[in-house]
Amino acid sequence: MNDLKTLHRNQLLIVVIILLYLLSIISFYFGFWHQLQEQRRLEQLIETENRNQAIFNKIIKQRKEFENTISMQQQINSSYEQQIPQNQHLPLVLDAIKELAGMAEVSLNDLRYFPLKNDNDMLNYWFPIYIDVTGHYESLEQFFDNLCLEIPSLQINSLSINAISEGNLRLLLEFYLYVIPLEWETAKNWEKPVWQLTDKNNLPNRFGIPLSIIQDYHSKGLQLLGVVLVQERGQALISYQGSEEWKSVGDYVGPGRIIKIERSKVSIDLGGFKIFLSMGG
Repeated sequence: MNDLKTLHRNQLLIVVIILLYLLSIISFYFGFWHQLQEQRRLEQLIETENRNQAIFNKIIKQRKEFENTISMQQQINSSYEQQIPQNQHLPLVLDAIKELAGMAEVSLNDLRYFPLKNDNDMLNYWFPIYIDVTGHYESLEQFFDNLCLEIPSLQINSLSINAISEGNLRLLLEFYLYVIPLEWETAKNWEKPVWQLTDKNNLPNRFGIPLSIIQDYHSKGLQLLGVVLVQERGQALISYQGSEEWKSVGDYVGPGRIIKIERSKVSIDLGGFKIFLSMGG
């Protein structure tokens, strides 16, 4: 009987121990689960904070780029405003053109402008201007080159050139002078250009050579008397103004420069105009 009671007590003790063990496991599990959930919550908060920080840094970077873009655009606008006259500056532009004509030594026969015009979008405003000048072709090139260089808002509409006498040309020029309307606010004002004439020797040949210059060049006894070619390099015996000289590519014959020597002819560049000189002529 005592043995049976002892067995029951032992079994009961085992059950109690098992229950206590299970309760300990359950308690530990729920306690650990809470800590695990808290850890996950903290990780999510950290991840969200990092993401927000990355977005914030990107916004700061974009703001700097945006500010740099605005600053650059303001500089560009300021540069344009200094190059483009306002419509009230038209008298100054006309005076500047007159000054340029005098400095370039061309005769200003006519200078006219017409009322201010604008397109349908009201974004472009311009004065049609007409110029009639005469002078030596190099002086006209100097006048035209500096006019386009110093007044960049000028747009050529039509241009015609006529020879009027030996070495002199007449230039008829119609252009649009684009301006900033008075009602637009500007940070900078256009200033009247200070003319610094381009060296005539460095000017591009825009108008070609007058026929009288070419005729005068031929009238001075220009003749090809002989050619010697050695391994594709040649020399030409040329008579000019009563003098005979051997010339190579790159040498000058008067105002013309030799650009090619062939077996029976020589090519000469006369201010952008090519002359072909054949043997004996």
